[in-house]
Amino acid sequence: IKYFEAHDNLEDANVIGLHHNASIQVALPKADSFMQCLASVLEPSAPVDSGRKSVAAASDTLHELLEQLPINFVLDSIRDDVQNLGAVLEPLGYILLQEGTRMNLVLDTIRPELQALKASLHGQSNISDRMERLLEAIMSNEVPASWLAVAHDAPHALSKWFIDLLHRATFLESWKDLLKEGKAAPPSIWLPGLFNPLALMTAAKQMFLRANPLAGLWEDLDVCGTVSVWPSESELVMMADSDELPRDGLFVHGLVLEVRID
Repeated sequence: IKYFEAHDNLEDANVIGLHHNASIQVALPKADSFMQCLASVLEPSAPVDSGRKSVAAASDTLHELLEQLPINFVLDSIRDDVQNLGAVLEPLGYILLQEGTRMNLVLDTIRPELQALKASLHGQSNISDRMERLLEAIMSNEVPASWLAVAHDAPHALSKWFIDLLHRATFLESWKDLLKEGKAAPPSIWLPGLFNPLALMTAAKQMFLRANPLAGLWEDLDVCGTVSVWPSESELVMMADSDELPRDGLFVHGLVLEVRID
Protein backbone atom coordinates (compact mmCIF):
# COMPACT_ATOMS: atom_id res chain seq x y z
CA ILE A 1 0.00 0.00 0.00
CA LYS A 2 2.83 2.41 0.86
CA TYR A 3 4.31 1.72 -2.59
CA PHE A 4 1.04 2.68 -4.28
CA GLU A 5 0.77 5.85 -2.16
CA ALA A 6 4.32 6.85 -3.05
CA HIS A 7 3.72 6.61 -6.83
CA ASP A 8 1.21 8.93 -8.52
CA ASN A 9 1.51 7.24 -11.90
CA LEU A 10 -0.51 4.07 -11.43
CA GLU A 11 -0.04 3.23 -15.10
CA ASP A 12 3.67 2.61 -14.47
CA ALA A 13 4.52 -1.01 -15.24
CA ASN A 14 6.55 -1.26 -12.03
CA VAL A 15 3.48 -0.54 -9.93
CA ILE A 16 1.80 -3.75 -10.98
CA GLY A 17 5.03 -5.73 -11.15
CA LEU A 18 5.39 -5.91 -14.93
CA HIS A 19 8.52 -5.57 -17.00
CA HIS A 20 9.48 -2.19 -18.46
CA ASN A 21 8.79 -3.42 -21.98
CA ALA A 22 5.13 -3.98 -21.12
CA SER A 23 4.31 -0.27 -21.36
CA ILE A 24 6.20 -0.06 -24.64
CA GLN A 25 4.09 -2.84 -26.10
CA VAL A 26 0.95 -0.93 -25.17
CA ALA A 27 2.22 2.43 -26.50
CA LEU A 28 3.46 1.18 -29.87
CA PRO A 29 0.01 0.45 -31.39
CA LYS A 30 -1.20 3.88 -30.26
CA ALA A 31 1.86 5.53 -31.81
CA ASP A 32 1.35 3.64 -35.08
CA SER A 33 -2.27 4.75 -35.23
CA PHE A 34 -1.31 8.38 -34.56
CA MET A 35 1.44 8.40 -37.21
CA GLN A 36 -0.88 6.90 -39.83
CA CYS A 37 -3.41 9.63 -39.12
CA LEU A 38 -0.71 12.32 -39.27
CA ALA A 39 0.71 10.97 -42.52
CA SER A 40 -2.71 10.98 -44.15
CA VAL A 41 -3.08 14.67 -43.31
CA LEU A 42 0.43 15.77 -44.31
CA GLU A 43 0.59 13.73 -47.49
CA PRO A 44 0.44 16.25 -50.38
CA SER A 45 -1.14 13.69 -52.71
CA ALA A 46 -3.86 12.83 -50.25
CA PRO A 47 -7.37 12.99 -51.73
CA VAL A 48 -9.11 16.36 -51.35
CA ASP A 49 -12.57 16.23 -49.86
CA SER A 50 -15.03 19.11 -50.26
CA GLY A 51 -12.34 21.48 -51.54
CA ARG A 52 -10.02 20.98 -48.55
CA LYS A 53 -6.27 20.87 -49.04
CA SER A 54 -3.71 18.95 -47.03
CA VAL A 55 -1.54 20.79 -44.54
CA ALA A 56 1.45 20.38 -46.86
CA ALA A 57 -0.47 21.86 -49.78
CA ALA A 58 -1.68 24.69 -47.56
CA SER A 59 1.94 25.32 -46.56
CA ASP A 60 2.90 25.62 -50.24
CA THR A 61 0.03 28.04 -50.78
CA LEU A 62 1.20 30.06 -47.79
CA HIS A 63 4.70 30.41 -49.27
CA GLU A 64 3.25 31.50 -52.63
CA LEU A 65 1.07 34.14 -50.97
CA LEU A 66 4.03 35.54 -49.05
CA GLU A 67 6.23 35.67 -52.14
CA GLN A 68 3.61 37.46 -54.25
CA LEU A 69 2.48 39.89 -51.57
CA PRO A 70 3.52 43.42 -52.71
CA ILE A 71 5.46 45.85 -50.57
CA ASN A 72 3.75 48.71 -48.77
CA PHE A 73 3.23 52.10 -50.37
CA VAL A 74 5.38 55.00 -49.17
CA LEU A 75 2.60 57.38 -48.15
CA ASP A 76 4.84 60.38 -47.41
CA SER A 77 6.16 60.30 -50.96
CA ILE A 78 2.61 60.12 -52.38
CA ARG A 79 1.52 63.01 -50.15
CA ASP A 80 4.38 65.19 -51.40
CA ASP A 81 3.50 64.44 -55.03
CA VAL A 82 -0.18 65.23 -54.40
CA GLN A 83 0.66 68.67 -53.02
CA ASN A 84 2.47 69.46 -56.27
CA LEU A 85 -0.63 68.86 -58.40
CA GLY A 86 -2.31 72.18 -57.77
CA ALA A 87 -5.67 73.05 -56.22
CA VAL A 88 -7.84 71.72 -59.06
CA LEU A 89 -6.33 68.23 -59.36
CA GLU A 90 -5.50 67.80 -55.68
CA PRO A 91 -8.75 65.93 -54.81
CA LEU A 92 -7.89 63.26 -57.38
CA GLY A 93 -4.42 62.79 -55.89
CA TYR A 94 -5.86 62.38 -52.41
CA ILE A 95 -7.96 59.47 -53.71
CA LEU A 96 -4.72 57.63 -54.45
CA LEU A 97 -3.40 58.55 -50.99
CA GLN A 98 -6.54 57.14 -49.35
CA GLU A 99 -6.39 53.98 -51.43
CA GLY A 100 -2.69 53.51 -50.67
CA THR A 101 -3.40 53.92 -46.94
CA ARG A 102 -6.13 51.29 -47.12
CA MET A 103 -3.93 48.93 -49.12
CA ASN A 104 -1.16 49.27 -46.52
CA LEU A 105 -3.67 48.35 -43.82
CA VAL A 106 -4.60 45.21 -45.74
CA LEU A 107 -0.97 44.24 -46.32
CA ASP A 108 -0.09 44.93 -42.67
CA THR A 109 -2.86 42.52 -41.69
CA ILE A 110 -2.08 39.72 -44.14
CA ARG A 111 1.72 39.66 -44.01
CA PRO A 112 2.21 39.22 -40.21
CA GLU A 113 -0.44 36.50 -40.05
CA LEU A 114 1.14 34.53 -42.88
CA GLN A 115 4.59 34.92 -41.32
CA ALA A 116 3.30 33.79 -37.93
CA LEU A 117 1.59 30.76 -39.46
CA LYS A 118 4.76 29.91 -41.40
CA ALA A 119 6.77 30.00 -38.16
CA SER A 120 4.18 27.79 -36.46
CA LEU A 121 4.23 25.19 -39.23
CA HIS A 122 8.03 25.12 -39.06
CA GLY A 123 7.89 24.45 -35.34
CA GLN A 124 9.33 27.83 -34.35
CA SER A 125 6.27 28.75 -32.29
CA ASN A 126 3.07 27.23 -31.01
CA ILE A 127 -0.05 27.26 -33.15
CA SER A 128 -2.56 29.59 -31.52
CA ASP A 129 -6.32 29.45 -32.04
CA ARG A 130 -6.05 32.35 -34.50
CA MET A 131 -3.36 30.57 -36.50
CA GLU A 132 -5.48 27.43 -36.47
CA ARG A 133 -8.40 29.34 -37.97
CA LEU A 134 -6.10 30.85 -40.59
CA LEU A 135 -4.75 27.41 -41.54
CA GLU A 136 -8.30 26.06 -41.72
CA ALA A 137 -9.29 28.89 -44.09
CA ILE A 138 -6.28 28.31 -46.37
CA MET A 139 -6.94 24.56 -46.43
CA SER A 140 -10.55 25.27 -47.43
CA ASN A 141 -9.54 27.94 -50.00
CA GLU A 142 -11.57 30.54 -48.14
CA VAL A 143 -10.66 34.16 -47.37
CA PRO A 144 -9.88 34.47 -43.63
CA ALA A 145 -12.34 36.61 -41.69
CA SER A 146 -9.55 38.80 -40.31
CA TRP A 147 -8.59 39.77 -43.88
CA LEU A 148 -12.15 40.55 -44.91
CA ALA A 149 -12.49 42.89 -41.92
CA VAL A 150 -10.00 45.32 -43.52
CA ALA A 151 -10.19 44.43 -47.23
CA HIS A 152 -12.86 44.10 -49.91
CA ASP A 153 -15.64 41.54 -50.03
CA ALA A 154 -14.94 37.97 -51.12
CA PRO A 155 -17.43 36.69 -53.71
CA HIS A 156 -14.75 34.23 -54.85
CA ALA A 157 -12.47 31.66 -53.27
CA LEU A 158 -9.18 32.70 -51.68
CA SER A 159 -7.15 32.04 -54.83
CA LYS A 160 -9.26 34.37 -57.01
CA TRP A 161 -9.65 36.92 -54.23
CA PHE A 162 -5.88 37.16 -53.79
CA ILE A 163 -5.37 37.62 -57.56
CA ASP A 164 -7.88 40.47 -57.45
CA LEU A 165 -5.94 42.00 -54.55
CA LEU A 166 -2.73 41.85 -56.58
CA HIS A 167 -4.48 43.54 -59.53
CA ARG A 168 -5.64 46.33 -57.23
CA ALA A 169 -2.12 46.83 -55.90
CA THR A 170 -0.69 46.85 -59.44
CA PHE A 171 -3.23 49.45 -60.54
CA LEU A 172 -2.41 51.69 -57.58
CA GLU A 173 1.31 51.24 -58.25
CA SER A 174 0.88 52.40 -61.86
CA TRP A 175 -1.18 55.37 -60.63
CA LYS A 176 1.58 56.22 -58.17
CA ASP A 177 4.17 56.18 -60.98
CA LEU A 178 2.04 58.59 -63.03
CA LEU A 179 1.69 60.84 -60.00
CA LYS A 180 5.47 60.91 -59.71
CA GLU A 181 5.53 62.25 -63.28
CA GLY A 182 3.11 65.04 -62.36
CA LYS A 183 -0.03 63.38 -63.73
CA ALA A 184 -3.02 63.28 -61.40
CA ALA A 185 -4.37 59.92 -62.58
CA PRO A 186 -4.45 57.45 -65.49
CA PRO A 187 -6.61 58.45 -68.49
CA SER A 188 -9.13 55.84 -67.35
CA ILE A 189 -9.57 54.78 -63.71
CA TRP A 190 -10.47 51.20 -62.81
CA LEU A 191 -13.46 52.02 -60.62
CA PRO A 192 -14.10 48.52 -59.15
CA GLY A 193 -10.41 48.39 -58.19
CA LEU A 194 -10.91 51.09 -55.57
CA PHE A 195 -11.81 50.32 -51.98
CA ASN A 196 -14.03 53.41 -51.87
CA PRO A 197 -15.29 54.18 -55.41
CA LEU A 198 -17.80 56.75 -54.12
CA ALA A 199 -14.89 58.92 -53.00
CA LEU A 200 -13.85 59.23 -56.66
CA MET A 201 -17.27 60.64 -57.52
CA THR A 202 -16.89 63.21 -54.74
CA ALA A 203 -13.42 64.11 -56.02
CA ALA A 204 -14.79 64.63 -59.54
CA LYS A 205 -17.36 67.09 -58.17
CA GLN A 206 -14.72 68.92 -56.16
CA MET A 207 -12.48 69.22 -59.21
CA PHE A 208 -15.35 70.61 -61.30
CA LEU A 209 -16.33 73.16 -58.67
CA ARG A 210 -12.73 74.29 -58.17
CA ALA A 211 -12.33 74.77 -61.91
CA ASN A 212 -15.73 76.48 -62.17
CA PRO A 213 -16.26 78.47 -58.93
CA LEU A 214 -19.50 80.08 -60.14
CA ALA A 215 -21.09 76.65 -60.64
CA GLY A 216 -21.56 76.38 -56.88
CA LEU A 217 -24.13 79.18 -56.98
CA TRP A 218 -26.73 76.73 -58.26
CA GLU A 219 -27.76 74.30 -55.55
CA ASP A 220 -29.48 71.98 -57.98
CA LEU A 221 -26.42 71.68 -60.22
CA ASP A 222 -26.02 68.13 -61.52
CA VAL A 223 -22.25 67.78 -61.69
CA CYS A 224 -22.21 64.17 -62.92
CA GLY A 225 -25.03 64.44 -65.40
CA THR A 226 -23.60 62.61 -68.42
CA VAL A 227 -22.52 58.99 -68.71
CA SER A 228 -21.09 57.62 -71.94
CA VAL A 229 -20.55 53.90 -72.52
CA TRP A 230 -17.99 52.30 -74.84
CA PRO A 231 -18.04 48.59 -75.74
CA SER A 232 -14.54 47.92 -74.48
CA GLU A 233 -11.83 49.38 -72.31
CA SER A 234 -9.46 49.74 -75.28
CA GLU A 235 -11.95 51.93 -77.16
CA LEU A 236 -12.53 53.99 -74.04
CA VAL A 237 -8.81 54.64 -73.64
CA MET A 238 -8.62 55.62 -77.31
CA MET A 239 -11.26 58.28 -76.66
CA ALA A 240 -9.12 59.71 -73.86
CA ASP A 241 -5.81 61.47 -74.45
CA SER A 242 -2.92 59.23 -73.49
CA ASP A 243 -1.31 62.03 -71.46
CA GLU A 244 -4.18 64.25 -70.34
CA LEU A 245 -7.34 63.73 -68.33
CA PRO A 246 -10.65 64.71 -69.95
CA ARG A 247 -11.44 68.43 -69.78
CA ASP A 248 -14.50 67.81 -67.60
CA GLY A 249 -15.17 64.70 -65.54
CA LEU A 250 -13.30 61.40 -65.56
CA PHE A 251 -13.08 58.25 -67.61
CA VAL A 252 -13.69 55.03 -65.66
CA HIS A 253 -13.80 51.39 -66.67
CA GLY A 254 -14.59 48.00 -65.15
CA LEU A 255 -18.33 48.49 -64.69
CA VAL A 256 -20.82 45.76 -65.55
CA LEU A 257 -24.14 46.63 -67.14
CA GLU A 258 -26.95 44.30 -66.16
CA VAL A 259 -29.97 44.33 -68.46
CA ARG A 260 -33.27 42.89 -67.29
CA ILE A 261 -35.81 41.81 -69.88
CA ASP A 262 -39.29 41.40 -68.42
